Amino acid sequence: MERHRSVSGNFFRSGAGRPVRPSFRVGVCLPFQHRATTLFFLPFLFLPLLQAQDSGIIEGSVVDSVTKVGIPEVSVYFGSDNGVSYDATTDTSGQFQVAGVKEGVYGSKYEKTGYVKQYSGTNNSDLKPVRVGREPARLRIEMQAFGSIRGRVLDPQRKPMARATATLGLMMSKLPTSRANSHSPNLLPCRTS
Repeated sequence: MERHRSVSGNFFRSGAGRPVRPSFRVGVCLPFQHRATTLFFLPFLFLPLLQAQDSGIIEGSVVDSVTKVGIPEVSVYFGSDNGVSYDATTDTSGQFQVAGVKEGVYGSKYEKTGYVKQYSGTNNSDLKPVRVGREPARLRIEMQAFGSIRGRVLDPQRKPMARATATLGLMMSKLPTSRANSHSPNLLPCRTS
């Protein structure tokens, strides 16, 4: 029986001259060339799954706790227990973004000259560890600026003291306002030596 291809390429002719539609079994046997191509491209099918693990995003803003204005050039750090870490710096409006973050839980640190450093994971910290997953982790961090004090040290007769050293501590912040301002609205009690 002689078979030959018709002009359309869809049918074979049997020995009787009538068109016969061939039947193919899909996937039974691929020629070597097709198997090699399939094996080459097979890993690329799983590439999106592998990339998903490193496609997390941490984004947010760092603002002054009093003015609520964004703080530029804050050093932002995220680190995990297994040694993976990421760094960023806030832009002129206090915004930052870290892309390509592996899924997991990260501690954070925020530093800027003139501001109190912020750390997650310390006993006094309000910051919690950052969980990175498929959705972007969005943060808003408030930093406190260091204060400054100017003034004069007075003796009990309210005369200025020469070469006096004033020491302030955390206990000063615990005094009630009425007691701190009992002598004069411009003076704070302090210890002198």
